[in-house]
Amino acid sequence: MWARLDSNQRPTGYESAALTPELRARSEPSQRATASGGEVRNCATAEALDTLDVTNGRVWRRMVTPILQGIDRRQEVRGAVKVYQAERSVRTRGGLEVRDITEEVREFVAESGVQDGIACVYSPHTTCCVRVNEFETGFLEDFARLMRRLVPSDKYYAHDDWDLRTENICPEDVEFGNGHAHCIGMLMGPASESIPVRDGELCLGTWQRVLFIELDRSRDRRWLVQVVGS
Repeated sequence: MWARLDSNQRPTGYESAALTPELRARSEPSQRATASGGEVRNCATAEALDTLDVTNGRVWRRMVTPILQGIDRRQEVRGAVKVYQAERSVRTRGGLEVRDITEEVREFVAESGVQDGIACVYSPHTTCCVRVNEFETGFLEDFARLMRRLVPSDKYYAHDDWDLRTENICPEDVEFGNGHAHCIGMLMGPASESIPVRDGELCLGTWQRVLFIELDRSRDRRWLVQVVGS
């Protein structure tokens, strides 16, 4: 099950909730009541959460942590988790090409029917990646110039030395070589981005876009979206 965290004037986040019937059964009613007239229950696992608050027929849990003392964080216990996955194939142009795939990701989130959860956008390639950043011409030129300066394609790479290499051999790579693209991929970090979904929408900042980046030559590629939530 999933739970929604709400705090005063703070963004909403998500984490799994462990509010099982057994946990509720072990709770002992207290003499207090909420301002809205709901019943408050003390929870047996105090290190995880302080009280169960049953209000208007819905079950919430209130958590207090040393870092967030004084902040009322409520988690609404929701129904079964939805899991949705979609895939898109593309033919890239190569040469550090950056594609804005934000609107396509939004369409997949809408199709998933998930209102609150997480959308993971993933590249299953070692020389492609997904990043959240600004899609602006000057920045993209700066990015390409920086990568070419840090990892020039015309230098020696043991990955492309076919007198030495014996693993993971691809006939296409023998002709072209892409050691520089693998090195850039390691510098870029993970192959995916995870974006919160709230009220059925991606929680992106004003200038944030979801970018699919080709680090190698023109190739047939694909990227995946997995949306998980309620």
